[in-house]
Amino acid sequence: MSKSRVAKRRARFESFLTIGLVLPYISKDEDLVKLLLLNQVSNKILSPAIYKHALLNCQPERLAIKRNQIWLVLLGVNKNKTDYKQFKQTVDLNRELISNVDEVIMLDVQRSEH
Repeated sequence: MSKSRVAKRRARFESFLTIGLVLPYISKDEDLVKLLLLNQVSNKILSPAIYKHALLNCQPERLAIKRNQIWLVLLGVNKNKTDYKQFKQTVDLNRELISNVDEVIMLDVQRSEH
């Protein structure tokens, strides 16, 4: 591998250069998932390359499913795990919470303006 390619990879993968260099040789999806679960920093740095590798080396019949799963992760669709029915019941039982929620919303709006 040329020095310029190594320099580009070093800049892209920062302290995870070894993993970045080995990534093209990993074929199992389970191993790619383990790389994503190392820690939060590694996930942030490695996830674009891991997702790209997973899609490029995917079996054609699984591509649509894998693409949908990756898009759900990238868009953060499943991040908010709030049970809205439970929250609604809690608010219905204690009407004082509504004023507290309104205050929090007002504070958030004011903070976002600055």
